[in-house]
Amino acid sequence: MVQLCKYWGFILASYAAFIIYGFKACRYSREILGMPVFTRGRGIMVPAAALAVLWMVVFSGIPMIVVYIFLYSLLLLYFLLAFQNSLSVALFASSIYLFHTADLYMLLFGVFSMICRIRSMESFRGSYLYPALILLVALASTISLEVFRRTISQDAIQKLISNRNQLYFTTTSQLLIDAYLFILSIAFDGSPYTGLMLLFFVVTSVLLFGAFYTSFIHAVKMSILEVYETKSRELEQLLEQTNRDIGELKSEAYTDVLTNTSSRRYGLLALQRALKEKKKLCVCMIDLDGLKYVNDTLGHQEGDRYLTAVAKVLLELFERKNVSRLGGDEFLVLLPDRNEEEAELLMQEVNKRLAQFFLWPDKKICPIVSYGIADAQKLPFCSVSDILHAADEKMYEMKKHRKKAD
Repeated sequence: MVQLCKYWGFILASYAAFIIYGFKACRYSREILGMPVFTRGRGIMVPAAALAVLWMVVFSGIPMIVVYIFLYSLLLLYFLLAFQNSLSVALFASSIYLFHTADLYMLLFGVFSMICRIRSMESFRGSYLYPALILLVALASTISLEVFRRTISQDAIQKLISNRNQLYFTTTSQLLIDAYLFILSIAFDGSPYTGLMLLFFVVTSVLLFGAFYTSFIHAVKMSILEVYETKSRELEQLLEQTNRDIGELKSEAYTDVLTNTSSRRYGLLALQRALKEKKKLCVCMIDLDGLKYVNDTLGHQEGDRYLTAVAKVLLELFERKNVSRLGGDEFLVLLPDRNEEEAELLMQEVNKRLAQFFLWPDKKICPIVSYGIADAQKLPFCSVSDILHAADEKMYEMKKHRKKAD
């Protein structure tokens, strides 16, 4: 009577443990794979599946390899239908659950049989010890699932699932391990059990556990690494694009749109740098004569053409980085390594070229520029404003002189 109570007590406890494990497994699957397509009947499906597995293992006498195949098929069908996963994801998830249950069964079977000196499956199944073993397997499976859930992050598993190559690798490894467990399960129904055989079961289950997690963790790490590599490449591309955008913005900020010369900002910065170097330098301020008259009589379109013509001549004679439009009708030209006499000759060449190819029908308008040249070496400790002021004064002296001559 006591033996019978123990027997059915372990049966009921095993059933309850399998139900708890089933609900935990369903919840964890939802955390990883998302909500299943259908949720109705889950309250009946889990207890029914637990009852079917318990009946097959304890009462039916069906070989364990058949039980494993049934359980694997049940899991595979669940993941394919409930979550509508791809076959590779369904195989991956099914293999994880089956491996832990089958490997723990083999480990505990070997340990339990050695401790209790069990020599055949027939005598084992007739004793209350067998449902006690099943209870231990259910409890150990629940604990291992909880450890797995807490140890391996959901994000890492989702990265693995989204990585096709690594998913195929780890799924193939799991299937091979599961197939080996299927083959070994044939020995469970054999007799008699020897101490060496039971020790083999224990050692093999531990080695398979190591092999499983070695391949699994490798696949997880490779998936995470590939995600980081992809993000790194995307960030590099984004950085390159940002640098290009910055370069374009700088180019736009440092370029005068109308004349294609450097902008006022760039010209002043370039002058500041040149003065800090304290090298031989002349600065030339240029003003277009008659631009207001051109705008008033011929229109602003002709005035713009006048500006671009002057800019074109300046860019032919000087480097673009040394020519900038300060605004309106004023230009600034930097002449490094030049003295005032050389700068004067160059500016005369500007007016000569301008008069040669740029003429208006209105002969009252003569394209010409006034200019003032300042030598930085003759203005010791001068600032940007000082040298611009000096050049500007000379430019207006030339302009006044021309007006008196006219």
